[in-house]
Amino acid sequence: MSKFVLTEASQIHSQAIWEWRNDPETRRMSKNNSLIKWEEHVNWFKQSLINPGHHMFIGEIKEEWLGVVRFELVNLNKGIYEVNINIAPAHRGKGLAKIILQEGIDKLWLEE
Repeated sequence: MSKFVLTEASQIHSQAIWEWRNDPETRRMSKNNSLIKWEEHVNWFKQSLINPGHHMFIGEIKEEWLGVVRFELVNLNKGIYEVNINIAPAHRGKGLAKIILQEGIDKLWLEE
């Protein structure tokens, strides 16, 4: 099996993350299940990338993006993060969420 890597999200991931977010299954599982407009996503994504309380990572194998994990700091004093995971529709049901989450936690610890 090829090696799994987790990298920091960047602008090149924006469209894929938007498409994954608007997938019907993702929307069904989300707090906000409405379609996200491209312009709204672009603004949110740019802000998320520069926000020091947000940490977003992309899981990939052989440069194929598998999913995203995002940590949003909600309580600085207690170090509490809200965690969001979204697996690319083509890669769901393979146990990747657990891997992406664990690798993301490890990276978050290294950054903090």
